Amino acid sequence: MQGDTITLDASRTLLGYYEAIGHVSQMMLEAAERADWKSLEHAHACCEELIRCVQETGLTPETLDAAARRRRMEILRQILADDARIRDLMQPSFRRFDTLLVGDRLAIYERGG
Repeated sequence: MQGDTITLDASRTLLGYYEAIGHVSQMMLEAAERADWKSLEHAHACCEELIRCVQETGLTPETLDAAARRRRMEILRQILADDARIRDLMQPSFRRFDTLLVGDRLAIYERGG
């Protein structure tokens, strides 16, 4: 019984870190949208610290139950989407360059067509 409690606590701890990282990722996106680079840098440092904390726990995604693993994947997908949007905001010239190179095909691809 005690092993189940430890596993549940570990799962909550790990998922809690992922939730926190997802929240900070959203804060980073909001800062980038405001062109508040100082806040973006601060949030990025917080995110790095949270990632270090995850690594220091020694816990792996296998620690999570099926529902928590699904939630972790949702969070990771959102972080990747946030990161892509932040990159677009920080380097809009790259976006224009992509459009010049591939034209309408890029827009069609991004819409999933």
